[in-house]
Amino acid sequence: MKKRIIVIGGGVAGMQTALRLVEQGMEPVIVEKEPELGGKLRGWHVLFPSFTPAQEVLTELRRRVNESGIEVLTSAEAKGFTAGGGAPPRPPAARSRPSSRA
Repeated sequence: MKKRIIVIGGGVAGMQTALRLVEQGMEPVIVEKEPELGGKLRGWHVLFPSFTPAQEVLTELRRRVNESGIEVLTSAEAKGFTAGGGAPPRPPAARSRPSSRA
């Protein structure tokens, strides 16, 4: 049985962390409060100092997360988790928020 790890936040650091956890044989679950992964990088045009288009980096990270089979909960918030008696932690009580898009 793989260890389930909750990663709070689906920005660059959260996605990279989840990918590393998969490499180590764990089962990460990304919980992201926004409707899509990417964090602050979604609002950037290019990355300094290489001037690599931010969208290229973001697209590649999202592809890798998708291909690795990482569970992703978007428009969700972690309200807490419980563990006890040596039982493996259950995923957080993630609550989806209604989309703000019209």
